[in-house]
Amino acid sequence: MSGRGNNYLKIKNLFEVISEGTFAVYHFGCDCAVRTCFQSFARSLGVTAKRPNTFARSCLVNSLYASVNGIFLTEEGLFFIGQFFPFLLFTLSQIFLLVNNLSLIIIRLILPYFKAFFCYNCFMSRNQIYITKASGAKELFDSEKLENSLLNSGASPESAEHIVDHIAKELEDGMSSSMLYDHAYFLLDRMEKPASARYSLKRALGELGPTGFPFEKFMAEVFRARSYHVETDQNIKGHCAEHEVDLVAWNENRLIMCEAKFHNELGLKSDLKVALYVKARFDDLRGIDYFYGKKRKLDEGWLITNTKFTDKAIKYALCSGLRLIGWNFPAKGNLHDIIEDVAMHPVTSLNTLSQNDKKTLIDAGIVLCRDVRNEALLKNLGFNREKIESIIEESKVVCPIQVMRNDNFSSLNDKLTAILK
Repeated sequence: MSGRGNNYLKIKNLFEVISEGTFAVYHFGCDCAVRTCFQSFARSLGVTAKRPNTFARSCLVNSLYASVNGIFLTEEGLFFIGQFFPFLLFTLSQIFLLVNNLSLIIIRLILPYFKAFFCYNCFMSRNQIYITKASGAKELFDSEKLENSLLNSGASPESAEHIVDHIAKELEDGMSSSMLYDHAYFLLDRMEKPASARYSLKRALGELGPTGFPFEKFMAEVFRARSYHVETDQNIKGHCAEHEVDLVAWNENRLIMCEAKFHNELGLKSDLKVALYVKARFDDLRGIDYFYGKKRKLDEGWLITNTKFTDKAIKYALCSGLRLIGWNFPAKGNLHDIIEDVAMHPVTSLNTLSQNDKKTLIDAGIVLCRDVRNEALLKNLGFNREKIESIIEESKVVCPIQVMRNDNFSSLNDKLTAILK
C-alpha cells in the first residue's frame, strides 16, 4: 500500500479513537454536563432548540467531525502530513490514544459513583436550574429529591429513574414547582396509575376545599380507620370559654382534640399566630372531666394542617408541648404517613372526575375514594352509566379495599397507636 494510503488509515484510526473516547465520556457520565454546556453556548448565540439534548449531541458530533475531516481527511492534508510531518502524525496519534485510555479508566472507576456530583455541581454551577415554589421562593432543582418523592409514592426504581431523566432534559430555569409536578404526574400516571394517585395526594387534599369541612370529615375517617371513635364540630366548655373543636377522637386509652387547619393554596403555611391561639384553647380545655366513651380528661391537643408549618410555629410547638401534624412534619408520623398507612385517599384523587364532579360528590358528603363504588348513589347524583363504570373502575385501581383479618387487627392497631404517639 502506498504511503498516502497508510497515512489515510492512520488518520482514519485517529478519528475513530477521538470519537470513541468522546462518546464514551458522553454516554457514561456527562450527558447533563455536555447538554448544559451546549445549551449555554446556544443561548449566547441566541439559538433556541426544542430538543436541547439532541442539539447538544449534534453540535458535538458535527464539530468533531468537521474539525478532523476538514484538517486531515483530505488527500492534500494526508499527503502534506505524511510527507512533511510524519513525526507529528505519530505524536498526535499517541497523545489521543493515551487520552482515550485514561478517560475510559476514569469513567469506569470513578464517574459512575460521582455522576450526580460531576454533572450538577461541576458543570451546572455555571447554569444552575432553580425551581419556583408555590410560596414564590426559589429552590435549586434536586433530582434526588424528585426521585425520592416518586419512590415514596410507590413508583418502581425504573419508572422513577426514567421520569427524572426525562424531566431533567426539559427543565428551564424558573420553572414552577407546579409545572414540574404536572409533568412528573403525567408521566407516572401513564406508567403506574396507583403510584400516581399517591404521588398526587397532597394536591388531592387541597382540592377538598374551598371550605375546611370536607378535610375535617376526611380526617375523621382516617381516625376511624385506626379504630378511634370520632365526633366532629363539637362545642366544648373550657375553664373560661366555650370552644368549637373540629374533631374529637378517643379510644380506650386516649382522648384527643384536634384543630384542622385547611389551606386551599399549597404554598400557604400555618404560622406562629395559629399555633399560639390553638395552644391557648387546648390549655383552657385541660383538666376538665368530659364524657367520651367514659369519664376522662383531655390527653392531647393536636393542630393538623394539609400543608406545612412555619419554622417559628414548629419551634414554639416543640417548646410548649403542642402536637403538630403537617404534610411532612414530624419526620415520622406526619400527615402523609398517617394517610398512607391506612391506604385511604380522598375522592379528589380520581382523574375520571372533573372539578364539577368532585364538587358534586363532596357536597353529597362523599370524601373517600372508596365510597364512590355505589352505583345507585352515583346515579342519583346525575352520573350516566358510562361515567359510573369509569369512576368505579378507577376507584378499584387507585384505592383497593383491603380486607383486614381479625387476628391481624390488634397488631395493626398497636402499630398505628405507636405512630400516633
